[in-house]
Amino acid sequence: MLRLIAIALLSAVSPESKPFADTPGAVQIESDQRAEEPEIRNLIENQYERWNNHDLEGFLETIWKSPLFLSEVDGVFTFGWEKYSEKLRREYSDRTAMGQVTHDRIQINFVAPNIALTIDWWTTTTHQRPAHGFTVSTVEKFPEGWRVIIGKTFYENA
Repeated sequence: MLRLIAIALLSAVSPESKPFADTPGAVQIESDQRAEEPEIRNLIENQYERWNNHDLEGFLETIWKSPLFLSEVDGVFTFGWEKYSEKLRREYSDRTAMGQVTHDRIQINFVAPNIALTIDWWTTTTHQRPAHGFTVSTVEKFPEGWRVIIGKTFYENA
């Protein structure tokens, strides 16, 4: 099932696809936006590094600090940065429970000048058992840098 979801998402956002190209007023992605890819990749890699260092506060810095932030993991929706941060602090009051995550790969697709969709695949030992999955995030560029504004995680235990 996880593979079918990944295939559907990838086909919808493949680098060759231009989902908004035929839409009146659509923004064409310019090469200068591709120059933003290293910053976005750095954002996602920083999430993994901070998670693996059990630095929950540092991890939360990569998230849009807004009541409009949205996270969904395993069918559970969390609305707002404050509620999301409270949930993580509660679930990982023992920071060692955060486990370790291995970042496998990432795909970045721009959908507007300052908005991109990322898909990153990972393996984790969180919750005392291995799991494989991927996270689909919408990231937006703010004056302080790129931040995750929406995150959706799919996973299955190994």
